[in-house]
Amino acid sequence: FRSLGSGSHQRYLDNPELMADDATRADGNNILGHLFGSKDVSRNVAAQAAEKTGIDVGLVKKALPLLAGLAMGSLSKNSNAGQSLDESLPGLLGGLSGGDDDFGLDDVLGLAKKFF
Repeated sequence: FRSLGSGSHQRYLDNPELMADDATRADGNNILGHLFGSKDVSRNVAAQAAEKTGIDVGLVKKALPLLAGLAMGSLSKNSNAGQSLDESLPGLLGGLSGGDDDFGLDDVLGLAKKFF
């Protein structure tokens, strides 16, 4: 939640060319570490995603850190500074679905497709 408040991940949305940087992948791996707790869980998520989508597991493993950074950027961008987490979390999660004025998950996936 501190990361969302810092707004530092918004740079991936504002400057998509950063997605090619090794530092972006490292940041994404850190995000995945916080979300999943271990590399084994992250690998299992990648394997399940590959199985369900038919996308090569190696490609999914490469994409997950980048998608994590983009998702955090989208969540951060849609947050309202100064609101308590209880007030802002529903709006953040609602923003993932996209919409006319939101930068949502569909936009994140659209950006990711440009790199793969």
